[in-house]
This record gives sequence, C-alpha cells and structure tokens, in this order.
Amino acid sequence: MDLRAASSLRTLLAAVTLLAGLVVPAAGGRAAPAPPAAASPVDPVYFPETGHYLSGRFRQYWERNGGLAIFGYPLTGVFNEVSTDGLVHPTQYFERARFEWHQDLPQPYDVLLTLLGNEVTKGRGGEAPFRPVAARDGCGYAAPTGHTICGPFLAYWQQHGGLSNFGYPLSEAFIERNPVDGQDYTVQYFERARFEEHPENAGTDYEVLLGLLGLGRLNGDSAAAAARAPESRPPALGEIPYGMAPYPQRVAAFQTGVNAYLLGGPGPAAAAYDGQTLDRVGQAGFGWVRFQLVWSDFEPFKGHYDWAPLDAKVDAASSRGLNVLLTVVRSPAWAAPARPGGLPEDSNAFAAMLMQVTGHYKGRVQAYEIWNEPNLAGEVGGRVDPAAYTATLQTAFTAIKAVDQSALVVLGGLLFTPDNDPAVAVDDMTFLNAVYANGGGQFFDALGVHAYGAANPPEALYPDAPGPGDCPALYASQQGSCYRDNRAYYFRHVEDLRALLVQHSDYKKQIWLTEFGWPSCQGEPAPPGYEYCQLISEQQQADYIVRAFQYARAHWHGDDPKDSFREWIGVMFLWNLNYSTIPGSQPTDEKATWSLLRPDGTPRPAFGAVQALLK
Repeated sequence: MDLRAASSLRTLLAAVTLLAGLVVPAAGGRAAPAPPAAASPVDPVYFPETGHYLSGRFRQYWERNGGLAIFGYPLTGVFNEVSTDGLVHPTQYFERARFEWHQDLPQPYDVLLTLLGNEVTKGRGGEAPFRPVAARDGCGYAAPTGHTICGPFLAYWQQHGGLSNFGYPLSEAFIERNPVDGQDYTVQYFERARFEEHPENAGTDYEVLLGLLGLGRLNGDSAAAAARAPESRPPALGEIPYGMAPYPQRVAAFQTGVNAYLLGGPGPAAAAYDGQTLDRVGQAGFGWVRFQLVWSDFEPFKGHYDWAPLDAKVDAASSRGLNVLLTVVRSPAWAAPARPGGLPEDSNAFAAMLMQVTGHYKGRVQAYEIWNEPNLAGEVGGRVDPAAYTATLQTAFTAIKAVDQSALVVLGGLLFTPDNDPAVAVDDMTFLNAVYANGGGQFFDALGVHAYGAANPPEALYPDAPGPGDCPALYASQQGSCYRDNRAYYFRHVEDLRALLVQHSDYKKQIWLTEFGWPSCQGEPAPPGYEYCQLISEQQQADYIVRAFQYARAHWHGDDPKDSFREWIGVMFLWNLNYSTIPGSQPTDEKATWSLLRPDGTPRPAFGAVQALLK
C-alpha cells in the first residue's frame, strides 16, 4: 500500500471508523482519539529538549493522538519536503513519526503520518513473519495485509489511535534485535510504526514501546537534516500549519466579472463617479468586480491604515450585490526597502495588514488576489523571484484563512509572456513550476491568469491553429510576427496552465481569468508596444469577447461528467470597463484601448454584446 492509496479520502474515512477491512475483538479501555476540536491550541509550544516548536494542526494532532508517549519530541521545525507521493508538503519530524500537512483534505484527515513502517520493511515480504496468515481467535485481523494483531500489541493499537496512528500490520509478531541497545524484543511492524514488547514493564504504560522510526528516517535524509538545527524564534504566522476550511475553495463555474476603476472619494463627485461605474457593472450583467488594494497607499506608515478610500469602494460594490475580488499590490517603502513597491520583506507586517483587512471586510470581500503579474519584474520590485513570491503567497494565505476561511485566495494573475529574463519577465509556465518547487502549491485556492490574445481570435492557438496572417507591413516591421508565433500570445494558452495544474495533481483548483480581453484602436494612434490594437475594430473586439466567453463555457471542463471538479474555470474578469474614463488619462494610455466605454462614457459595441450575452 503506497502513500497515495493510503491517503485517499475514502481510505482515510474508512480507517478512522476502524471498518476498513480490519476485524477486531471488543476491547475495553480508551477509545480511539476524537478529531481535533476547533478550540484546540494552535499557538507554538517550545520543547527545550530538542530546541523545536510545535504548532498549528501538528500540535493539535500530536496532543490529541498520544503526544510524547506516541510520537516523541519534535526533531525539526516545519519545512517543505517532497513526500512519497511525489508532492511537496509542510513536514515535521518526530522521534517516532513524520507528520505531513495535506491541505487538500478536510480535517481531521489533513494531517497524515508518513508510512515509515512501509519504508523500513521494503523488500522483506519474503521473510516468514511478513507472509500473510489466516485469521485466528482472540486477535484482530487486517484483511488488506493478511496479518493479525494479538495480546498487548492489540490492546495498545486499539487504545492509541489504531489505523490513523499506526496503519495496518505488515507482519506478525516476531523476535528481532533492536539496533539501538542490541537487545532482542518481540516486535511487530505496522505501516507507520514498529511495536516493541517490554515484559519488564508489564502492567505499566510502557509495556509496549514504539521504535524510533522518525529519528531513523531523519538520520538518512540529508535534505531534512538541515532542519534539525534548533529554532531561534517561534514560527511566524505564515509558517504555522493552520487548520483550514475544505481546500481548495471553489465557486460555481463560469461566473463573470470586470475590472473597474474607482476613485474611492473623498467628496460627492467621486461617490457619483463610483456609483455610476458600479451601476454599469450591474447593467452589463457582471456579478463580480475587481479592483486593487494598494498597500503603500493603505498603510503609508506602519500601523496607520487609511480605510476611507477602500471602504467607499467596497461598500459601494457590496450595496449593489456585487462580489469583490481585491488584488493586493505594491509594498510601502518601509516594508520593502530593498525592492520599493515590490514584494514585502516584512512578512509579519504583511500578515498583520491582511488580517486587519480580512476581518474588516469579512462577508463583503469574497476573494483576495495576491499581487498582480508577479512574473513581471516591474510589478515585484525590479526582478522576478518565484521563491520570494511563494513566501509572500504563503504568508497571505495563512493570514487570510486565519480570519476568514470562506475567503478565497487567488495566486496573482500571471502575465502570458514567452520572456525568460528575471530583470524583465519570466514566462508563466516556468514561474508556476517554480512556485510548486518552492512548496507554494499548498497556498492558493485558485490560479489567476491574464489571458490576453494579442490580435488573435479566441479560438486560435499556435502552432496548429494560428492567428490570421494579414499583418500590415509597418506593424510587421516593428513587431516581427505580430505576436502570433508563441502560445503565450493566445487566449487558449489557459489550457496549457490547466495541464500544468493537473501535472502537479492540483486538478481540483480552478483557474480564474483575473484579466482578459482585446484592445481596439483601429483608425487611431496606437500606444507604443500595443500597435496590434490597430488590427482590431470595435466590432471585432465585441465579437472576440463574446466568443471567448462562449469558448470557455463549451470547452473548459473535464471529459468526465461525473467528476465534480471537471468545470475548472471559475470567474472570468474582463479587462476592462472604464479605464478610458479615468479623469486626466491620456489617449496614449494603453489601458483605454481595452475599455467597454469610450472616454465620454458612451458604450462601445462590446458593452452591448456582453450585456446581450450575460442578460
């Protein structure tokens, strides 16, 4: 039985009820431990014996399932490590066990113990004690492995967590020499433990002791050995494996939203502008609106929050029944001195700010997007750093979920780009793989992407179905391929990112298009770098947007209609509603070319087309 099979929810549910193919005689004494209560302590507790802290769900599991007598002292802090399922999980070693946090499983099954017994007995199946036997009276019998549990071992197994702590028996009881003290003991191997009988302690709690399988594995794991150094401080908020709501959080598929520019006050003119803008959101039929929380504006000085502008925006959206996606961007200089405006360097301050915001807007902000285009150097302080972004994502996820478990956390919308220069941009596929390699797969509910298609139709995709070949000579000489010769220039590149999620076994997660759309500037001067907007008429813009919604609904789901996770597109946010109307904006501002409204506020054909589709 491998870890993937043993950790499936079906097996775990059966295991905890002690009905998964294991027949045991009635036994007195203590029942199997109850699942952790919500009020169980999660704060770090320190063990001077080994110099390590125990916190969060690991502390809850440790205390509720036997504590020191069963698992021993913690030997490491919590760190990310690849497990036997090939995935990275927050991990902590103990003398007799190795804990893993599987956020994709609901409590109490989110904490799993590595199958250390399986590891140390690999290759011993031909030895007599490991060969299957028939059931016998007075003993428990595990049909999945064909072994019995009898006498003191059965009593100990029943009283100290059973399957959830120890797993099925892998052998019969037999005599084996303990390599630590050189003495012979009656032992029995289980999927997650080795029992040793000590007759000299008969009648006490120490008649059965557990082998130090956690210590043995740690000693042979060079990567984990680095985590043995005593911890100099308690774990920060983002380093604690908190218990969460069922993960990942999802929304009903194929919801629609739009990016809107709001002033946020002060004064009646700003309120009127925002009200009219949000009325337009509702008139078009969108259910969501996306706008930014600019941290540098919101907390210009540490601990001093400017609530008024954000309150005005959130309240105006909430009063109209709109769901809000709040995109958190741009650190204040005091929180990121080495990368002004980029990712935070003060993770505790970042967590504290997010906890304040999440508590303040609980029930009014439904989702938080952690940064904007973190694979673009200009958005993260001048250099793309997937490891730094992963740390930011982990801090944000933990802080938000600690306050509002119903709020969704979206990995910041990745820019579609083929570039691979960290000083400019890193392509979205490479960046996302790096986030997973750094353990970030545990810290987002949905993947945000910015699905721009240049001048290519929504159904096109390079190389099999590339965009049309009519490319004006001037534009072609400036831009070479007209942005047609790479999949990153196509709306359907979303499908490549979906395949990458599946490759990382994250098929349950939805993809949110936090920006998508087509620009139109035909017959007008083009903003530098966006000359392809001259290839798209306003009517083509309308057609492409409608066809993109239709294509997603028709194609972006799995093949199996019985799969509850098959509809993998969450919310599609159009870019944008009204950036053309921003007071003081210039005609050369590229954001205006995507807008559904003209600078005077009148609708483009795309507004009516979307309205007809969504209404």
